[in-house]
Amino acid sequence: MGYSAQQDTNTLLLQQGLLAPFVAKNIGIYHCPADQSRTAEADGRQYPRVRSVSMNAFVGPWDKQGTPVYSGWAQFIKLSSIRNPAGIFVFLDEHPDSINDGWYVFCNNGPDGNLWSDMPASYHNGAGGFSFADGHSEIKKWFVSTTKPAHITVWPVPTGPDRRDFLWVSQRATYRQ
Repeated sequence: MGYSAQQDTNTLLLQQGLLAPFVAKNIGIYHCPADQSRTAEADGRQYPRVRSVSMNAFVGPWDKQGTPVYSGWAQFIKLSSIRNPAGIFVFLDEHPDSINDGWYVFCNNGPDGNLWSDMPASYHNGAGGFSFADGHSEIKKWFVSTTKPAHITVWPVPTGPDRRDFLWVSQRATYRQ
C-alpha cells in the first residue's frame, strides 16, 4: 500500500514539504530508529525508508475549506481548537506496510467503525510511539494481535471483536462535534 520505493527513500519530499521551514529541514525527525524496514529500489538494492511517522489526519486542514475528514468529528485547524491538547495525538509511528502519504487516517469507516485504514506501527516490542498536541509523547503497548501484524496483506484491516486498540487511537485522534 505504500508509495513507490523511490518515494520511500526520497529525502527531497521531506526537505521541500510544508513542515520543512519549521524543522530547519531536519529530515531525521521523520524516522524512528526502531523502524528497521527497508524498501527495494529499481537497481535491486534495499535502502532504509526515510520516513516512519505520519500526521493525524484530523489535525490541520485536509482541504482549503477545512472540511472535516468525517462529518460530525472535530477537525483541528488551530491548536486553540483542541479542548484537551494532552489527549490528541499529532504524530505517530505508522506501520511500514501502510505508510503512504504522511497523512494518518486510521479509520476506513469513521471513528466509530471497525476497520483500520492505516495501521499504527508496532516495532517497539509490540508498541508504537505517539506525540501529542501539548508536546508530550507516549509509547502505546498494543493488546490486540490484529493491531501488530508483521505484514499487512488485506485492506482495510478488520479490528476483530476486540476493539481496545482501535478505540484507544480513536479517542486520541478526534472527538464528536
